[in-house]
Amino acid sequence: LFCDKISLCIGSSKFIGNSSSLPTRIKIDTLRFCGTAINNIEDVSINHMIVNNSVTSVHGRDTGYFEDLIINTIEFEEPASISSIDMGFLYDTKVKELTIPTSIKIIKSHVGVINGLKKFIIPQNSQLEKWELNSDTYYFEEIYCYLPTPPTLKIPSNYRFTPIIYVPIENYSTYLSSPTWSKFTIKPIL
Repeated sequence: LFCDKISLCIGSSKFIGNSSSLPTRIKIDTLRFCGTAINNIEDVSINHMIVNNSVTSVHGRDTGYFEDLIINTIEFEEPASISSIDMGFLYDTKVKELTIPTSIKIIKSHVGVINGLKKFIIPQNSQLEKWELNSDTYYFEEIYCYLPTPPTLKIPSNYRFTPIIYVPIENYSTYLSSPTWSKFTIKPIL
């Protein structure tokens, strides 16, 4: 089933996706979530996912079921309402670049390896306070953090990945003096 150039607007998801009776993956061009929570999405291909600013919760892979999910791009409408996010929901997606919503205060990453994500952006007006990294969670290459003050970063001792952190030149020395952020390569955005 392929819904070409169709935009679907759904409320809070209890389950979206394929069932064993359908022979092929469901394919949707644009899917807009308009409810309050996103969880339990499986065996579906979404070209562009829009998360409406009414959404207050995106469950992670450990609390919601996300499997065989292909998403090419995700856009969060601003002003967003999500205060925390578990990055496990990106486990099986194809998203290469993600800008987190400005409302996010806590990023959790406890389950799953996120392979496709190459560029992660924390916008200047972000409210991000804390980011918890799992030892095997991220393989992206670049983090663009536009915050003047580095958020608290919790890194396990066996963390092995080394993305390049890009920060505005006026914040460069602040990130270099941070005990956790300075463990990564930090480069100024000119």
